[in-house]
This record gives sequence, structure tokens and C-alpha cells, in this order.
Amino acid sequence: YLHEMGVNVIWLAGSTLANAHYYKIWTAYGNVDPTKVDPSLGTEEELKDLIATAHDLGIRVLIDWQTTGLANGTELVTRRPELVYEWKGYSPNSIDSMNQYKWSSTQMVDWFVSAAVEMVQKFDFDGVRVDSGFEYITESFNGIPAYHFTQAEKEANRNGSFSAGMEIARQLPDRLVMPEGPWGYYK
Repeated sequence: YLHEMGVNVIWLAGSTLANAHYYKIWTAYGNVDPTKVDPSLGTEEELKDLIATAHDLGIRVLIDWQTTGLANGTELVTRRPELVYEWKGYSPNSIDSMNQYKWSSTQMVDWFVSAAVEMVQKFDFDGVRVDSGFEYITESFNGIPAYHFTQAEKEANRNGSFSAGMEIARQLPDRLVMPEGPWGYYK
């Protein structure tokens, strides 16, 4: 059907394990573990089959890799607390119910890059869109105070996320790696 319509790219904006952290709505931004396929969307084998079928039809498939953080209380946060800032507990219904990625941490950036590259290679994605959630986590949302990063933390977040995108592009030279928004792609 998509091929007959002339579609040549599928952008999977939400395929990794997530939950309904935002107003009880499932969202890719309720990231539980970006290294796992969300079973509510299918199995790993079904995702591989989808991508293989798309490739057979000349359709490329991109994965969306969100950079905001991990949903509060998840096993990955418990196991790898160095990846995130401590949850502030502002609201269970907002973006602030997440543990924001700690982009100032080299360990976090290394883990993020490794996880993204592994997912792209494991499933044979043609590329990855690297979200830039750090831009909006520093503001309040509906009157709920957001994480109040210092200027140095904001700069580290910006630089860390951008550096991660650049490193993903370096490790995947034959794949498209693009940032959020109309800014082109990483080279």
C-alpha cells in the first residue's frame, strides 16, 4: 500500500520500549529502554521483517532516537543512575516525570551513542533522527517548574547531545543521521 502511494521513507517515531507517562498516553518520550522494541508494537522479528519488506520495495526506514531522558522509576534508571539527573518529582503528568539524560556525563554520551548505533545495525535501519529534547526541558510547562539547569549544565547538555549525533554519524557513515528540526544532517 505505501509503496503504491509512492512512499520511499518510513520514519518510525516511536518503536522502542516506552510507557504512558504523559497524561496516561503511551509516547516514545515515556522512554523505558531505548535498546528494546516496545512489545505493544510488535516483536523484534516483526520489526526486522517490516524493515526487510520495506527494503525489498525500495523504501528506507528511519528510527527516531529521543534525547530527553528515561521515564521515572524504570529498571534502566535504577541500574544505570549515572545516565540521568535525579528526578525532581514535579508532576507525574508532564515531561518532568522523566529523569532527564545527563548530557554532561561522558558515560551517558558513550552509552547513548553505543545504544543508538547498535539499534541501527541490529535492525538494519537506514538512518536515525537524533531528537534534541534538551532545548525544551529547561522551561516550565503549564506552570510546572522544569529542571533548573545552570548555564553550564545547559551548555553541557547542548554540546553532549550534539556530540552524540556527530559520533553516531561518524560510526554509521553509510546511514543518514539527522537532528531534530530543519538544520540538515550530521556530517
